[in-house]
Amino acid sequence: MDVWIALCREKNWDRRDYLRYVRFISYLQEKGIPLKRALQGHPIKDSERRTIETYTIKLDATTIGKIRAFL
Repeated sequence: MDVWIALCREKNWDRRDYLRYVRFISYLQEKGIPLKRALQGHPIKDSERRTIETYTIKLDATTIGKIRAFL
């Protein structure tokens, strides 16, 4: 989730944009970036009260470059 929030700040996007977040997760999977489902006590909700699944991502220079390339 921290990666998503940082990307949204960098690109001036609303971090609660559920559809963009879903596209972002799909994009990461398409790029072969391993995602591990994060264990959380409280689910995160978007502005429409939908639960957002969160993941952990191992960051390196290549992965960061792929993340920044997401439109």
